[in-house]
Amino acid sequence: MKRRARLALVVLACLAAGPVLAQGRDWAGLDPVQTARVAEDLHDDLVGCKEVPKTFFHDCVRAAARHAARKLSNNAAYWEVEVALTRMSRRLDQWVRSVEDPDGARLSHDGTRLRAVRAAAIPELDALTLALIEEARVNILNAAPEEMPFFLPIAAALETLR
Repeated sequence: MKRRARLALVVLACLAAGPVLAQGRDWAGLDPVQTARVAEDLHDDLVGCKEVPKTFFHDCVRAAARHAARKLSNNAAYWEVEVALTRMSRRLDQWVRSVEDPDGARLSHDGTRLRAVRAAAIPELDALTLALIEEARVNILNAAPEEMPFFLPIAAALETLR
């Protein structure tokens, strides 16, 4: 068998084995069901953050971003979204740690233990959180035109807190 024919058979066998979970030209790995699930869960988690006491709000937003990023971590086609959400989560984690209330209790919310911040730091954290959300949203919306239908719902979910 010629070398080209064997290569073609290998490629066809790989494609027939299931979906390709790598970023590519033909939306390989991009899935409207996964997009909808992540966008809906992120929206719901952020709405839930509005219900926690204000001292836990910022850690709740961090947890929501982290949770959404983890849902995308096994699909390379969503790499840009995962990176944007992970950066947001990590920066919020750093800020929350820097102003954590040492005497504050922990709150269990949706299976996550949230840390309280000092009340005096809340106005500054509010501004920083909104800036991080906007940065993540802009980074997500800088996607290729083919990716935009899949990334737009996730970026729109971030606007829940605006």
